[in-house]
Amino acid sequence: MLMPLFRRFATELQESYDASARSLVVAGAVGALVFLGYGVLWLFVTPVEHESFALRSLAVVLCVSVAFSARWPRRLRPLLPWVCFVTVMYALPFYATYQLIGSNYAVLRSMLMVSMVFFVIVMFPYYLLALANIAIGIALGVLAAWLTIPDFASFNHAIVKSVHLQAMIYSVAAGLLFTRSNLKAMLARQRADTLQALAGSIAHELRNPLGQLRHRLRSIGRSLPRPSVADQAATLSVRELDSIYSELAQGRLAIDRGMQMISLTLDEIQGKSLSTSDLRLLSAGTVTRKAVEEFNYESEGDRARVELRIEKDFVFKGDETRYIFVLFNLLKNALHYFPDHPAARVRILVEPQCITFEDTGPGMTPAVLAKVFQSFHTAGKEGGTGLGLSFCKRTMEAFGGDITCESQPNRFTRFFLRLPVVSQADIEAEEARTLAQAKRVLAGKHVLVVDDVAVLRTIARAMLQPLGLHVEEAENGQ
Repeated sequence: MLMPLFRRFATELQESYDASARSLVVAGAVGALVFLGYGVLWLFVTPVEHESFALRSLAVVLCVSVAFSARWPRRLRPLLPWVCFVTVMYALPFYATYQLIGSNYAVLRSMLMVSMVFFVIVMFPYYLLALANIAIGIALGVLAAWLTIPDFASFNHAIVKSVHLQAMIYSVAAGLLFTRSNLKAMLARQRADTLQALAGSIAHELRNPLGQLRHRLRSIGRSLPRPSVADQAATLSVRELDSIYSELAQGRLAIDRGMQMISLTLDEIQGKSLSTSDLRLLSAGTVTRKAVEEFNYESEGDRARVELRIEKDFVFKGDETRYIFVLFNLLKNALHYFPDHPAARVRILVEPQCITFEDTGPGMTPAVLAKVFQSFHTAGKEGGTGLGLSFCKRTMEAFGGDITCESQPNRFTRFFLRLPVVSQADIEAEEARTLAQAKRVLAGKHVLVVDDVAVLRTIARAMLQPLGLHVEEAENGQ
């Protein structure tokens, strides 16, 4: 009974935080200023009875922690929804109740209590969250007043039943009823936006592998004999067969890549964290070149405007498909503006621990740049989903690195993909793991090495035998 209720509470709390994160940051900043300003006024300028420096200081600290939540360490961010819940509870129902009792139920404090209810419901538009926040806050406020106010028993508590309780019930009921109707509309709108984003994102990401598959099928079609009505045999050369098999392999790779991209897009829509269990050592130069070559360009002219320069290759720990997907997103965004900017170019530079992606397109204003990695934020593109760059950010962080951006309007946009150094121990462990995998697949199999140079055959044998292969040599194919 309690566990399902707690899980529901935690789920609704996370959803409320996700929907109100920016509002909570602003509320935290405003709350800190209000508590600080009135603290100076009521503690030092015009002292008010029962004003507590300790309680007000705690409110300021909590509000400041929410206001600067964007600067929290990554490992502590999962606690933010709970910290926000406690901060709202302390700053609103708890403090309003304490001040109401301390003032002996003054009219101004009564009005603040009613306002407090609506503020809490705006922050947490779920019945369970709002009622829990208000009830716990009021209960703790009464307890604190009973413990810290010496003449607590002499106050006019009878007015609570005759006035304040009725006003509180009316405020809570009205607030929840109005919020319920707004919540239904908000959820319906979010659902429609999410489905639209999902469909659009999958359609965008499928264009690239489908374009590659179309190209491979055309190549196979050119390699096959022309159709004929005559009932006669047709022959293919070994080179033509090899070409067809190669194109089929590339086609299968495009299909696999497309399926992986769909899975990654669905995970991004659902907010799933990226798994790091399948990360492998990759050559930055190799996978970057692969992404540039595999991208589905609209024309040869577009391809000619993309330049890759590898100053110095390096090894990083990542997932090939995800990394290629990151570069596909950057290429897709840059090439989108090529028709309107004929002089625009894309330059990709691979340097130690950093890949720089620069395009000389329209650039971004500071306002757009500030939100460039936020989910569902898009600017300047019709039909954009706003998922691409947020996925890039999450992917690079899953690799242990980061992606940052700088831009100047009408000049350039530059992304920096920074990746951590891989230790020699990790490299050796990866080599041992790869060798063990190869041995399991190849051990006991026979291979024939054909070369008319004995030294080259010896080198090939030395490379193949550690894999458990039975190596035989021949000078030629005779």
